Amino acid sequence: MEVKKVLNKPSEMAIFIDKHGYTKAQLKIILLTTIIFGFDGFHLTLASNMLIPFQSYYEMNIFWLEISSAIIFLGLAIGSLFLTNLIDLCGSRMNLVKKSLYVLFIGHFLLFATPNKYCFTLARFICGLAIGILTAITLSITCETIPFSSRGLMISVCWCGYSFFQGLTSIFMIW
Repeated sequence: MEVKKVLNKPSEMAIFIDKHGYTKAQLKIILLTTIIFGFDGFHLTLASNMLIPFQSYYEMNIFWLEISSAIIFLGLAIGSLFLTNLIDLCGSRMNLVKKSLYVLFIGHFLLFATPNKYCFTLARFICGLAIGILTAITLSITCETIPFSSRGLMISVCWCGYSFFQGLTSIFMIW
């Protein structure tokens, strides 16, 4: 009995994408993914370096400082875990991306306009939740729409957004 290699055979959609190359839509997806990964880098750098100034501003004790630092990671985990259920509720992945971007905007607004440590911690959780959803969903959309021949390179370019935003956050903290 002969074993067939089904997994190594490209699908018709992959052949079509490879044949036609990059379009404006694919470049927008790459840009969106780069920005989402950048927000991930921004928040994780903020989590590790910027909480000391917030500690004095919001008069946080050590407990609240640790909670505010760790809550974003809880949001990232929960956002990633419930991703498939959210896709079913929203109807499509692009609808979920749009709604998650709204949630991320609300989280950022709360983060910078918060009056106390409780709202600050809640805002960091909301941002973590949105980034957990967006990082996973935009990565899968990017992998499905980029031509096979340059997929690895483009994912690496998207991850450069992570490092770039970490660098900007570090410069912002020094300034």
